[in-house]
Amino acid sequence: MQSGDAQLDLRADWVITIALCLACAVMVGVVLLDQRARARESPRDLPQASLIDLNSASVAEIELLPEIGPALAARIVESREKDGPFHSAKDLDRVRGIGKGTIERVTPLVECVLPKDSP
Repeated sequence: MQSGDAQLDLRADWVITIALCLACAVMVGVVLLDQRARARESPRDLPQASLIDLNSASVAEIELLPEIGPALAARIVESREKDGPFHSAKDLDRVRGIGKGTIERVTPLVECVLPKDSP
């Protein structure tokens, strides 16, 4: 049988162990929530340093932009082929289905490099 002091020491060890385990679980939860929040903030699958050139990007590349699905990306390429190059992201307003909010969200993610043969 253990003495009273030994039992108190054993209980204190268990309390400390459980407290440390709970603290670790809370820290892991905070890290996971932070990673989830950051994933929602950044555009899907788009590296931060890359800009999508609206005048040369494929439909698949344009789909990487937020709120741009396959149909809208195809309309952007069609507009480029039919109406000529985009001079800025604001020119996206000529594409049916793209509104002011979408233009504001994609502007920092795109560029419009004019082809050498365009005026």
